[in-house]
Amino acid sequence: MPARYEVSLNQAEVDALRQIRRRHVEVLDGFERDLLQRVLRKVDRSQDRTWRRFVWTAEDIVVLQRQAADVEGADLQTVSFADPDELMDEIDRIIAGVEHKDRLVFERELRVAGFQLVAGVDEVARAAWAGPMVAAAVILGDDFDIKGLRDSKKMKAEARRRHDERIRSDATAVGIARVTPEAIDSRGIDECHMQVLRDAVANLDPQPEFVLVDHYEIPDLPLPQNAIPTGDDASASIAAASIVAKVECDRIMEAAEATHPGYGFARNKGYGTPEHRQALARLGPSPIHRRSVGPVGG
Repeated sequence: MPARYEVSLNQAEVDALRQIRRRHVEVLDGFERDLLQRVLRKVDRSQDRTWRRFVWTAEDIVVLQRQAADVEGADLQTVSFADPDELMDEIDRIIAGVEHKDRLVFERELRVAGFQLVAGVDEVARAAWAGPMVAAAVILGDDFDIKGLRDSKKMKAEARRRHDERIRSDATAVGIARVTPEAIDSRGIDECHMQVLRDAVANLDPQPEFVLVDHYEIPDLPLPQNAIPTGDDASASIAAASIVAKVECDRIMEAAEATHPGYGFARNKGYGTPEHRQALARLGPSPIHRRSVGPVGG
């Protein structure tokens, strides 16, 4: 992690952040508010009025990580901001997503339009080196308490497990599907990605009347759908699906630690890490490694 780097925001970005601070700060979660206030304090001290340049330091990162530790759902690994692109991605996400921080806005609009059973669907482990790709689809229902639901990647494992249990118990319907490493190798990651999403929706009972999906539309889905950029942060239904899929996949990979020891699956969950790469060099691929991706595929 670098000790410091320079960040530049244009005036439109600065204006958008100030607008959020004035009118919409209450819809941000605690970590987002801390980041927004810290960035704007630096911007306000900048002498450049065209491009607001400021320095982001290791101290800023440490302070935000400490604050994130007190925010339900914040995963410290996602708030490192080790380079300017990571920080700018988060700033852009806050700006783009603030109007959707009512995480039922899409579901509510669809119900007004006559769609009562609205499902969110999402997948995890597309980029993993080992293990299955898992998808979940969730119909939350009118009375479900969405507090704490957000993109599963930004949640602590304990918070994910707690919400997963609540979703499975109280949601109207939950459907889960997985695709094996062998299928990924033989059919390709893109085809398997879309198939596992279709399968998760098909496993819902009752079937939804409309589907909300993160980012990409699902080909050949026999239902109306809406693909939402950063949907797992904008829609409570997609967020719930991402949580269920992540917990399901994590359990599979934690169990794989016992059957395929030495790769650190309980820690890395099949994703690429230095430890995982070293284990592959030492042990070779396990039966659950994907032969078409990562060091094995290279």
